[in-house]
Amino acid sequence: ENDSIRRDLLTAIDRAHLAIDGEINTTWFTWGVVSAGECWWATTLPAPTHLTGFSLTRQTTFGSSYNVREAKVKVKKEGDTEWTEAGLFRFGSFKGNDPQYAVFIPAVENVKEFRIDIVSPADFTGFAELDLYQ
Repeated sequence: ENDSIRRDLLTAIDRAHLAIDGEINTTWFTWGVVSAGECWWATTLPAPTHLTGFSLTRQTTFGSSYNVREAKVKVKKEGDTEWTEAGLFRFGSFKGNDPQYAVFIPAVENVKEFRIDIVSPADFTGFAELDLYQ
């Protein structure tokens, strides 16, 4: 069982860059949600950034039931060692390759690390692109 969890984790890590490669035909997708009990994607930004929102573009590799429906965003600001929750976001049905947008109210200042925790679906999930907005 531990080998399966490790394999799922390594596969998800290896494919993490696909969420920010600018190609809607590639997908970050994880099978590890069930076995690991959580699913998240994170990145470290090159410099502290003022974030006003983000967008997700649906994955098309697998069925639409695997698209993100609910996610919690966490951030680490410059100098922080712990994640701070920045909001809970719900997404409707994705249409074509149009992204869905989420806005931070108020904007989040001085962000050094960004993390999206997938709340739903609770089994397997992914997305084609994630974009951050300043």
